[in-house]
Amino acid sequence: MSTPTGKPKDPKQRSIVDMFPPKARGAGPTPGSDSSKRKRSEDTSSGSSNTAAHVVQPSASTSTLAGSKAASSGADSASTCADIGSLSPHADSLSTAPPSLADIASPSFVVATEGSCSRADIAVTVSRDADDPSNTSTFLDSAECSFNPDVEDCSSRIGMFDDPPTGACSPDISLLGESTSSSWLQSDNSMQMCLAEQGIPRRSPAPNLDDSVVTDLSPNPCSDPVQPKLPTYPVTGSRKFNGDYKTYPWVEYSVLNDKVYCFACRHFGSNSGGGGRARGNVPFVDLGFAKWEKTRCSLKMHSDSDKHKSSVVAWADFKRVQQTTGPHHSIVSMLEKVGDQEIEENRQHVLQLLKVVCVLGRQGLAFRATDESQDSHNKGNFIAILRLLSDNNELLKVKMARRYGHYTSPEYQNDMISVVANLIRQNIVRKVTKHFAVLVDETKDISHKEQMSFVIRFVDQDGNIQEKAMGCYHMEKLDASSLAAAIDKSVRNAGLDWKNCVAQCYDGASVMSGCFNGVQAKIKEIAPQAVYIHCHAHRLNLALVQTITNIQTVKDFFSTLQAVYVFLSQSSPRHELFVKAQTESGLEVQELERLCGTRWFYWYACVKKIQARFETIIVVLSVIESSQQRDKQACSEARGLLRNMQCFEFLLTLLSMEAILKKIRVLSDELQRKHLDLPDASHLIQVTRTALVNLRQECHWVKIVNDATELAEKCGIETVEDHDRRALPVRQHQLSSKLKEYLVGTTVGKRPGHYEHSEDRMPQTERIKQEVFFCTLDRFVRELDARFIDNMGLIKAAGMFNPRAKNFLEDSSADLLARHYLGPQVDYAALHSGLDTARGYLSGKTLAGIHSVRYYLNESPRGFSDVLNLLDLVLALPITTATNERFFSCLKRVKNYLRNRCGDNRLSDLLVMACEPMEVDEVNLSDAIERFADMRHRKYPLKR
Repeated sequence: MSTPTGKPKDPKQRSIVDMFPPKARGAGPTPGSDSSKRKRSEDTSSGSSNTAAHVVQPSASTSTLAGSKAASSGADSASTCADIGSLSPHADSLSTAPPSLADIASPSFVVATEGSCSRADIAVTVSRDADDPSNTSTFLDSAECSFNPDVEDCSSRIGMFDDPPTGACSPDISLLGESTSSSWLQSDNSMQMCLAEQGIPRRSPAPNLDDSVVTDLSPNPCSDPVQPKLPTYPVTGSRKFNGDYKTYPWVEYSVLNDKVYCFACRHFGSNSGGGGRARGNVPFVDLGFAKWEKTRCSLKMHSDSDKHKSSVVAWADFKRVQQTTGPHHSIVSMLEKVGDQEIEENRQHVLQLLKVVCVLGRQGLAFRATDESQDSHNKGNFIAILRLLSDNNELLKVKMARRYGHYTSPEYQNDMISVVANLIRQNIVRKVTKHFAVLVDETKDISHKEQMSFVIRFVDQDGNIQEKAMGCYHMEKLDASSLAAAIDKSVRNAGLDWKNCVAQCYDGASVMSGCFNGVQAKIKEIAPQAVYIHCHAHRLNLALVQTITNIQTVKDFFSTLQAVYVFLSQSSPRHELFVKAQTESGLEVQELERLCGTRWFYWYACVKKIQARFETIIVVLSVIESSQQRDKQACSEARGLLRNMQCFEFLLTLLSMEAILKKIRVLSDELQRKHLDLPDASHLIQVTRTALVNLRQECHWVKIVNDATELAEKCGIETVEDHDRRALPVRQHQLSSKLKEYLVGTTVGKRPGHYEHSEDRMPQTERIKQEVFFCTLDRFVRELDARFIDNMGLIKAAGMFNPRAKNFLEDSSADLLARHYLGPQVDYAALHSGLDTARGYLSGKTLAGIHSVRYYLNESPRGFSDVLNLLDLVLALPITTATNERFFSCLKRVKNYLRNRCGDNRLSDLLVMACEPMEVDEVNLSDAIERFADMRHRKYPLKR
């Protein structure tokens, strides 16, 4: 048979006409032939037709062919599962409960036409009343009929005719003037209600064009054969199914296909077709049977076949097992139980692996070893801990003994590390209430890769300030565009919105802080409200370094301290001598500190330890100097260090620097704290500045001189030099009280020529006080004022929530913050009203700081919502990038010389786990297992 276009028909494509027996289609000429044309003209005049169309199925809606095609994809797997009695692949999609009347929608008729025809060629005449044939209605294709374009090239068309009649009817289908009377079983509503009364649900509303997939039959071996009893069955070629289920109880009938099937062979038969039939084309199993004129002999022949008898025996055995052991102990249930048990065992195994991953990642320990082969004695920490746990875990022991399926390869390790790290990041982002700030810094790792650390600062739901590490990223380029793009990618990958970013905090490098082409300028193009805040800790360190390097006496003093550290620490014999000297003196052994240009805290620690062990250092240097026969170079170095240290000027400088650095140490420690807020930081800077200015008072210098004299007497150092014993000036001049807070570098109040050599005549203590102590104080105060002046307007406005500030809850400061961050959508009248109420509400409270203010205002969150929004915004403003520095310290531990080949993604995930140990403890390992299972196809299943 060829298509109307003349092309040979693809044997794989079956039209709907081919699915029906020849008698059902009617014997007639081939469409398109001359005899067909003559017959058509004759039938047009006579009003009769042999074959024009066939009613395939009543449908609840205008369903398309796609539903049947999608369902046919599981036909092969259905026949495979039939032997072992497993569930049909369609069992999950089929409902077994009888539908309610509400589920039966307005029906439609599906009409299959033979031959190629246009949309306007079909008309359906339906009798609305079975008792009154004259009561008919005609449904034209142009108005109520729609065709499926998926069968455009086939020799059949499908039409969905809406608004069908109710009650039994017999539609008359007209094709190009030809009409044929095709008997129809009944309307869709009546048929579906009849099926519902028998407990047979409506399986699928779509036309079923593939006999290998039948959706209204028994879904699995545990169900009974579907044997609907209908008032009348569709007539095909003057024949129809007789509805006899008693003779052959294994018969089940498909209303959708108008065919009968064998329940036993469908669920318990073999996969092969046999008799030359291909798999998927077996009558009574895949294709069904609809040759009603041969029903009796065909059913008899099938019943006597050997394959059918084997299927019936298997069906009987299956029912006997169900009756004796119950439905929950059937083969299907047992297979499901075994599968569930295997999945549960695999999940328990992965759970143990994830626990080990969390422990190693939390502690920053290595996972792998150089050699992880079977013959290796050291396979790494990961496998070693699993072996240790398997001693008390039989399941883990069995899994680890297998050759495959233990999930310990590097690829699986990376998957599990990634899963845990991503869950940590999501938990962190989930804690962000609204506002956040980004903190970024860069450093080189041991493999000389530039790593950019990314940290976010936010306020959680409890009002606590949090700074959390989100990972590090390998930067191949360090220009502003590359860094800004990496920051933007990090924010978007975390699921954060740039509209809620309040600030960006970096160091003072030009590529980061440039106001035109720097990173801060490029980020402001994305988030204009994100102000740039130069790290306060870096500012403080720059102020100190700039002060020290510009005063020659102080610079030489710290060079001497560094030389002492190098001399006593880098040589093992000298170091042992230093330790022995402390032990013999009954002192606790202390190691000297080196000076670090980027971490000024080591400067204070170095000064403090030199002062505490000054006597011991002098003794050790004297011993080394006296042993000239051993190492002459060491003796020369010791002699030079003694000459610099055994003078009263060195002691005065030592105690002067100790007094200054001690005042700054508190500020430095606080600036490195995570939970410090911007108002408190500004207040601490002002307090430190005031404390430094107060050191100019004479009482502080007198104490320094007295302590230096006492230490000099213990070490045998002369306190007064020969030139200090010369006659002092007859007249002593005092500096004006108005100039006490200023550095005076001229002879104010002195008559010119009063002293012939004024510098030589000045006492040593007075010279050190002016040239070292006061000069360092004044220069450092000026550096503080110069380096902490940017963003002063915004910083002062942020101080409105500090109870000690003059602008506490001031309207103008609130307006400045609201205009910058919240824009015109703020209701300023409501904000001012909330501030007035807050001032009265907090007037009788004891307020220790901004957190106390938030605590009391949060008691009425709705009333103070606008004020609390501004307060949380201020708390999210960053102070320093100290968290990034701690991240780099963790980087040195995680990526050391033994782990210098760690991949970038793995390194970032491991650092997140190592830097956020508390977040690791909060990871839900069940969610981790689900994500690990969904990452890729696993050979050993973890979920259904």
